Amino acid sequence: MTSIVPTNGSQIGGTEVVVTGSGFSCATTSDVMVMMGALECEITQVTDANITCLSATQQMTYDVDNSGTDPSNDILQVTLS
Repeated sequence: MTSIVPTNGSQIGGTEVVVTGSGFSCATTSDVMVMMGALECEITQVTDANITCLSATQQMTYDVDNSGTDPSNDILQVTLS
């Protein structure tokens, strides 16, 4: 491997990631695994020089507050999945 582009993406997944290197041509999409932390990236293409994949969705829940401007709705939760 020589590079990974991009180096950041959406937490909700779906970012196309290209791993650049050499010697990947003998592999098929089912032979290759790219992990991002504990999550597997979905392989979409393998060439001699690149592995392309889509980052996985990681369900996360965020607390969103309004800094106390409306105490009746001070904290709401948003779940991205």
